[in-house]
Amino acid sequence: REFALASVKLTAQWWFDFMGGYFSDDILMSEIKKMITIKEGYKKIKMASASRIAVFADTESLYYVSEESTAGLDCVKNVYENLKLIGAPHDIFLFSDIDSPSLNIDQYRLIVFLNSFVITEAKRQYINEKIKKDGRSILWIYAPGYILEDGFSEKNVSDMVNINVECLEEPENEIVMLPDGPGFDKAEGLSYGFTNKATGVQIFRGVEHPVSPVFYIDDKDAVAIGKYRKSGKTALGFRQFKEFTSYYSAAGNLPVGVLREIARKAGATIYYEGTEPVYVNNRLIGIHNAPGGTITFNVPSGIRFKELFDGGMYESNKDTLQVDIQKGSTKLYLADREIEA
Repeated sequence: REFALASVKLTAQWWFDFMGGYFSDDILMSEIKKMITIKEGYKKIKMASASRIAVFADTESLYYVSEESTAGLDCVKNVYENLKLIGAPHDIFLFSDIDSPSLNIDQYRLIVFLNSFVITEAKRQYINEKIKKDGRSILWIYAPGYILEDGFSEKNVSDMVNINVECLEEPENEIVMLPDGPGFDKAEGLSYGFTNKATGVQIFRGVEHPVSPVFYIDDKDAVAIGKYRKSGKTALGFRQFKEFTSYYSAAGNLPVGVLREIARKAGATIYYEGTEPVYVNNRLIGIHNAPGGTITFNVPSGIRFKELFDGGMYESNKDTLQVDIQKGSTKLYLADREIEA
């Protein structure tokens, strides 16, 4: 799995032997030799990211969050873990690098801001001028721009996400997907929220801490796709503009199914509809299939694939590639031409 991910992400990899013979086993050394041979075989092939999703996490914002809060866990780690399972590749960046000249933002159809609680004026201007355009979709989570130098502002959140956001008077945060959410029928009935979502209360060192603040959408031009279970107020929705679409979620921990449908509507290719992790760039597609069985990838017809671990040959047909994978196996397929995304 690690080799497949490193191969797709075009990163280096090493095996640490824990100061003395940790891998000194014929079977393990044979596998390592095989992986080195595989990498030597494809290293001259030009590869690049096929991701249409860019994810931004902000280290600076976490300095402003109480240690009693689960915001870092709920908005960053848990959402990111679920993004890995939606069947579409993504690239992750630090929020501080969003305006870097080396970042090709034109590549991405969906931009996800995990925890941008603090947004400087320069970053705000860049996002407004360079991100909110070209038909792109943006997913904002919880409290983007809420923290200012001199206090806090839900109006700042509203201005950032282009959807009017207000504070709830009573703590509440279990969000349920609506049955009539446009284009989100596959996510109907899913629910999510902050840690201990049913009560809206976090337990920290044996003490209860209400989630605060809690927001909701109050905007007649926004389309509701998820509401708080208790109050019925809109907690997940989007607003369509001429140049971009803005999604806002009032809580973290968005489920795989919700993230997948947002990505699909944004124009990202969903290569796999299951929940096993897939690894994709413009020439490689891989999967770790814990349960085993038949796997269907969504790829254009007429591409020949070589499985790099066992040497098997396959060809896509009717815009799918079907393969049978043994339980617990990792497979990595090299395409004879670019996989269109």
